[in-house]
Parts: sequence; C-alpha cells; structure tokens
Amino acid sequence: MFDNQNILGEADKLVNGDRQEAYGDAVKSLDRIAKLWSAILGKDIEGQEVGLCLVALKISRECGKHKMDNLIDGAGYFALIEKYYKGKESN
Repeated sequence: MFDNQNILGEADKLVNGDRQEAYGDAVKSLDRIAKLWSAILGKDIEGQEVGLCLVALKISRECGKHKMDNLIDGAGYFALIEKYYKGKESN
C-alpha cells in the first residue's frame, strides 16, 4: 500500500519530505495561495483557511469514494495547518 504502513506516517513523510522539497516552506506556500484566492474571491483569505478548505476537499472526495489518498492528503493538510501556526508564532 505505502511505505510507512499508516496514514499519519505517510502524511508526515510527504509533508516533511517529498512535498516540502518540491513546494518549499509550508507557511509561504499557504500564504501565497491565500493571496491568490483573495484576489479571485475579492475578500481576504488567510493561510490556515486555505489548509482547512483543502481538508474539506479531501473529506468531500472521501464521501464520494474511499481512496487512501484522500485520508493521507487530509492528514497532511492538517499537518500543514499546524506548521503554519508554528511558523507564524516564530515570526
């Protein structure tokens, strides 16, 4: 199925490994997405709200059809929200 044999382990591996290397700092990424969404929607969106909306997307997909990817990505997005808050606290 996947390397770490559990959803949280696989999500951690992605968030702190492959995805971090590919997309860079989570706080900057969520803030960048928030700015884009703010421009599109015409209202202010914050980085943690981006993470929550991405979790909601995965919940919706999981309600439609079970896929491990939905669970792993949902856990990963929650981990990004945690990183976001920790990153904001340290600034």
